[in-house]
Amino acid sequence: MLSKTLPPINGHPIGVHPLIKNLFNGCYNLNPPKPKYNCSWDPTAVIQFMATLGSNDYISLSWLTKKTAVLLALASLLRVSELVTINLRSIQFSENDVKFVLLKPRKAQHGGTLQTFTIPSLVDPDCCPVQALKAYINRTAPLRKNPNINKLFISFIAPHGGVTSNTMSRWIRLSLNSSGVDTSVFKAHSTRGAAASKASASGVSIDEILKAGHWRSEYTFSKFYKRAVAPSIVPEVFQPSNQV
Repeated sequence: MLSKTLPPINGHPIGVHPLIKNLFNGCYNLNPPKPKYNCSWDPTAVIQFMATLGSNDYISLSWLTKKTAVLLALASLLRVSELVTINLRSIQFSENDVKFVLLKPRKAQHGGTLQTFTIPSLVDPDCCPVQALKAYINRTAPLRKNPNINKLFISFIAPHGGVTSNTMSRWIRLSLNSSGVDTSVFKAHSTRGAAASKASASGVSIDEILKAGHWRSEYTFSKFYKRAVAPSIVPEVFQPSNQV
């Protein structure tokens, strides 16, 4: 903004003036970006808690919504801001999985086609993201009065519009807290790092993890997301994403 509105100094726009660049480089060196978490929680505990809620047909709509959101977050590595843009009309169920796209490009996507996400079914229906998603769509069908709302996740409160990222964050945070995760430390966005770290510890290739998380380099994943996870067995809710 300053470069556009103020005259150049010594022939340089202010934004690229050597003194300004040196100043910002110095600020970066004094306070470089740091990983938010030093460790990761184990998705096993969360998935097991979701299974204890019982059949999707009988739990409350509130818990079915939160269960669907958490399981999809772990299975797809989607950000909170991306979960709220899942395109309801794009969802296609098959015998062994479900596929969907978002209503807009992902955070770091600057071109190309919208990404298609494939989530596999699990043997146990009580912790299966596909079964939870199917039950959620069926349960909320009578509430979807506005045909112009294409978002998957809608509010409990009339007129049941599409929810915001803040609402999704609150749902996931409440679910993590009920599962025993310390939400004073770990926030809703931590599902990406937790699921990806678990996938890495379970032997999933780094290329598949980078593709699913939409990370450009292994460096970004290793520095900011990959953390130690306590050893345990977790259902394979991880599935690499594909392109349309």
